[in-house]
Amino acid sequence: MKTNFFCMAWGIEEYEVTSEGINVNEFVNFTSKLADLMMFPIEFNITKDFGCAHNKLKSLRGAPRVVHGDFNCSFNKLTSLHDVPKFIEGAILCYGNKFHLGNIGICCSLKSKVKLLLL
Repeated sequence: MKTNFFCMAWGIEEYEVTSEGINVNEFVNFTSKLADLMMFPIEFNITKDFGCAHNKLKSLRGAPRVVHGDFNCSFNKLTSLHDVPKFIEGAILCYGNKFHLGNIGICCSLKSKVKLLLL
């Protein structure tokens, strides 16, 4: 019930609830919309592009496990990429966070030529 309410409140229409989280068949955009939240209130499993930039996220817990597009977590309060999606088909954008990247290959599988942007 919490998931259905959340999706309705955020205008997410094309989704399926699974035991691993929700699968969303559209761009999920929380850019500048989670100002009071430090983590996601529901678990995502698979999405198309996923945007959560310009918030106060301290953790990526609940972020999608699979992103068929770009993943943008820029300008949050992240100190690590722990819980970054395990598979990302496009770019990872991480501008304006306070962490040392290390080896992104340890965190996730990257399908395409990825632009990892950390400026």
